[in-house]
Amino acid sequence: SWDFFNPESNVSGDIGCHTSAIFDGRYAYFTPYYNGQYYGNFLRYDTNKNFNNGNSWKSFDPSANGVGINPIGYQGGVFDGKYIYFTPHGYKNASGSFEPHGEFLRYDTTKDFQLNGAWKSYDPGLDFLDAQGRDIDGYAGASFDGRYIYFVPYKNNDSYNSNFLRYDIKGNFDQSNSWSLFDSNSLGINIRGYIGAVYDGEHIYFVPHYNGQYHGNFLRYNIKGDFNDIGSWTSYNPGLNGLGSDFVGYRNAVYDGKYIYFVPNRNSTGGYNSKVLRYNVSGNFNSLNSWDYFDLKTKISLNSGGHISSAFDGKYIYFIPYYNGSVHNGNFIRYDTTKNFQDTNSWSQFETSVNVNSSLRGYW
Repeated sequence: SWDFFNPESNVSGDIGCHTSAIFDGRYAYFTPYYNGQYYGNFLRYDTNKNFNNGNSWKSFDPSANGVGINPIGYQGGVFDGKYIYFTPHGYKNASGSFEPHGEFLRYDTTKDFQLNGAWKSYDPGLDFLDAQGRDIDGYAGASFDGRYIYFVPYKNNDSYNSNFLRYDIKGNFDQSNSWSLFDSNSLGINIRGYIGAVYDGEHIYFVPHYNGQYHGNFLRYNIKGDFNDIGSWTSYNPGLNGLGSDFVGYRNAVYDGKYIYFVPNRNSTGGYNSKVLRYNVSGNFNSLNSWDYFDLKTKISLNSGGHISSAFDGKYIYFIPYYNGSVHNGNFIRYDTTKNFQDTNSWSQFETSVNVNSSLRGYW
């Protein structure tokens, strides 16, 4: 049931360590991050063509073709029906240190992928937000509600980022009045350091990862409320409210129409989290009764943990393997959403690096 292809020898430029895949209805776009150096070579696969044919794949490097300032080092993105927006994360500066950046990148899917004019970059921090003393850099992931795109703050040059950024797709991409900012410091607790977000039709949920320590402060924004009103935002930490220990360090989430599943990545001791956390969107966000979990390591496989993303196909949720504390692995986990969450028979696993090819490990 599994197939693999390495496009490296078939397309131009460096290929390796892409952090996400974004689908526009025909093409899958792979977001470049780091392959020994931070880079910006975007990869595209035409799903109407043969997966194993090099002609089905193209690459384009905006940073090497005069687009923007230095558009490299991205994590995640989102498609709005016409444009794909890529989320800026960071790169190494001239001194060799990691430096978060805020150069958002947009591709017009109605134009040729390898056309410079199809790409545009914009750094709202350099334009107007940094003038207010806010560091608008170092994002990781995005979510779209049909009108606004929400970019997830992770780490900026000052500390772990608390500057939630929103773009109105009805505005001009490169004009400051199309962008809004909410600083979660105004909520009065350490609400910062998120990776990934998900939309359920009424709320945007932001996934807690690290704010100086791996944390579990889940954050929700009600899209019917004012973006800058603290009353539109709610935080809840199920681990600190009776669920148990180490419900921290999550990374990305997926929604199946009833539940949101949070992907376990790290724990409070620096180890690798294996507790899939689930929230029932029809319940009270601030009630422990709305939350439950399934521990992959104790119930499925000791090789579980350290997953980094997820995908839903209408029936199954797939948890994507990266690193479990011992090895970069290929232990894909699948949950059948039509079955009981707590029943081990609802879950299955497949180790691609053992059963298909030894190089098939360490996915994002």
